[in-house]
Amino acid sequence: MKKYILIAVVLIGTFLIHLFLTKFLVKKYTYKLMSSITKDEESFVKELDSFMVKYLFPVYNREFFRLNYYIINIQHAKVKEQFAKIEQIKMTNNQHLALYQTVFKYFVSVNKKTDAKNLLRKINAFIDENNLDPEIKKQYEMEYKIYLEKDIKAIPYIDSLLENCEDVEKAVHYLEKTYIYKENNQLDLAKECMKQVISYTPDEKQKQAFQELLDNNLKDL
Repeated sequence: MKKYILIAVVLIGTFLIHLFLTKFLVKKYTYKLMSSITKDEESFVKELDSFMVKYLFPVYNREFFRLNYYIINIQHAKVKEQFAKIEQIKMTNNQHLALYQTVFKYFVSVNKKTDAKNLLRKINAFIDENNLDPEIKKQYEMEYKIYLEKDIKAIPYIDSLLENCEDVEKAVHYLEKTYIYKENNQLDLAKECMKQVISYTPDEKQKQAFQELLDNNLKDL
């Protein structure tokens, strides 16, 4: 009996040591990858495809790092290629949504309207097929309307978000309204929203930048 207890203790001890070391190494190599993501592609790929990274990180995590490198460096063709590659990997629904969210926000940020629209259709189909919360669809659809179409009809949706959010979030939502009103030639309303952006922005340098925009009648917005 004592022999079996001793074996069990040794096995548990070995498992705990392995667990601790793995967590330590994952943290260490995550930091290394995050640091290398701003370097040249050859250095980043060398780090990402190293033996230890392949050992410590599942394929989804590694390829997601690669995707983010292309996004940060705005390599549009490679972003689309990497996105298609990751889609072939077995993923959980949450991982799938994280992938869609990351690429959708990238398309929006670089004003790739057609790519964003095509991805939006794919997101909607995925949500329907997996019986996920339909509110997720609405969120993406409204982001498309706000950022790519500057649709005035999106204002009530933004107002609903403003009813219950933190001050920093309020600054973002009022900025969204500012863009929409300016794009729809409602400058007075846009300027009123920019005043709200300034009041809810905590950073003094950002406040100053927004104030300069306001002083110039939002000319460079």
